[in-house]
Amino acid sequence: MKKFISMMAMAMVMLWSCQEKDGPEVAAPGKVELAGSVTDGQIAVGPDGGEFQVNVTSSEDWRVSGISDWVTVSAESGKSGQPLTFTVLPYEGDKARTVTYKVFSADAVEAVTITQNPLYTISLVSVSYTHLTLP
Repeated sequence: MKKFISMMAMAMVMLWSCQEKDGPEVAAPGKVELAGSVTDGQIAVGPDGGEFQVNVTSSEDWRVSGISDWVTVSAESGKSGQPLTFTVLPYEGDKARTVTYKVFSADAVEAVTITQNPLYTISLVSVSYTHLTLP
């Protein structure tokens, strides 16, 4: 009986090891790299706004998503090597504002966060000193 059980166990191991792998082969994920005006996924903008170019290197065609009423993008999609320009409007508010755009290529995603800071002003207060005279 022991011989029969060990033979059955051995047969099951052999059959299990010969089975096909489950599911289809998974393709390697895509890649997106951003360079230019972006540093660590951030673009810092002053109150005057401006244009900021980002160079997109990707494994496949890329597309960008995001919505803002104070930032526009030069293209919604492109090919690797094509630049993407973010145009930021001037800002007269008193608080920083932020928006995030995402660049997609295949399975890869890179975020670009644009932060626009207000114009800070410093008010100087004049202090008058009284001079003491000694006798």
